Amino acid sequence: MGKIAAVLIVMFAFFVAAPLSVSAQEVVIMTEITMLRVNSIIEKYGCVEKGVYNRKADVVVDVEFEDTEKVYAIEGDEKVLDTPEEFVTAAWFAKVTIKDVKAAEEISKELPQGKEGALKLCAMWTKKWTEAHFIEFKSEEARKAQKESYLKIIDTIAKKNGISPAEINKYFAEAMKGEIDRVVDEAYSTVEFKLQNFKDEINVVKIIRLKNGTYDIYARNGGDFKKLGNVSDVEKDLSQFTAIGFTPAQAAECKEAAGPLRIIWSIADLAPIVNAKKLLYAFYQKPSPESYIALAYGLASFKIFRMENIELNDFQRRCLGITITQLSGGLAKSLAPVVDDIVDTYLKDKSKVNLVLLTDIKGQLVLNSSGGPVNQVKY
Repeated sequence: MGKIAAVLIVMFAFFVAAPLSVSAQEVVIMTEITMLRVNSIIEKYGCVEKGVYNRKADVVVDVEFEDTEKVYAIEGDEKVLDTPEEFVTAAWFAKVTIKDVKAAEEISKELPQGKEGALKLCAMWTKKWTEAHFIEFKSEEARKAQKESYLKIIDTIAKKNGISPAEINKYFAEAMKGEIDRVVDEAYSTVEFKLQNFKDEINVVKIIRLKNGTYDIYARNGGDFKKLGNVSDVEKDLSQFTAIGFTPAQAAECKEAAGPLRIIWSIADLAPIVNAKKLLYAFYQKPSPESYIALAYGLASFKIFRMENIELNDFQRRCLGITITQLSGGLAKSLAPVVDDIVDTYLKDKSKVNLVLLTDIKGQLVLNSSGGPVNQVKY
């Protein structure tokens, strides 16, 4: 194991994982258990400017309630609501109203008042608390202070709404599993590509694998993606491409690509998806140095596969990194040097690296230099 990876094991030896195994009967009945869509909420409140949260927006600056200062102090500057998570928490406590009736209704549906909304907020902060054990901080003192800050706001929300730790843990476990499923499925079910005859970057084809095992194909030619139909239907009729402005050569190339892509995906089946979910479930349900390092091994394996000329398409190679980044940019950033350390160690001494298999189509272990299987990290 490389130097950084080894240090992590020691550094986080003190870590106590969140107790996620609880009785389901202690949880309030919900219509739907999901993680909070924070970006969707701040957009509806009108505090997004050029795609970025605007902490100086009037709706943010004007928030005030009895515990405002407690929310200010959760992250960053203690005098402002400087993160989207702080704002949605403060807005929920203050019951902020907006003139846009439709947007207000959608906010209320996503983050309702009462116990359900409180559990969503607690789950949101629990996710950040989990990640705070591993993302980068200026010092360990700063890390400790941030984790304590997350626990304080969770405690404040829970006490004001009569929620037990068991209910929070159960809600978080289920909601986070659903979030992982959603993000992984989206990342691994969609591929966009630009073919050789496409000289303009806006001419793009997208294929989406549906849950029933079929594939829909979309194309964009200077506008939004337009659904052309199922891959098998499009293969038979190229007029759908030419109807939106593609040349006959471009249309023919789309037809030619559709078949091989469908074959690749049907062979790959669900192996990459299942293994990506397994890694992420392990980390969020029982965060530990081992589950964190397992994520790093998963990312490192893609680089190593390429070095060893193991067949792996770029689509699969990118997906784990994409899903981790979407779940937590901070977590993805912290993993980068650990991944590099694993790869460097592999280059120096292959026997010291245990690879987590993610993309071997047949579900078999990758062979090491001596011809025997390398060890997998146990979850």
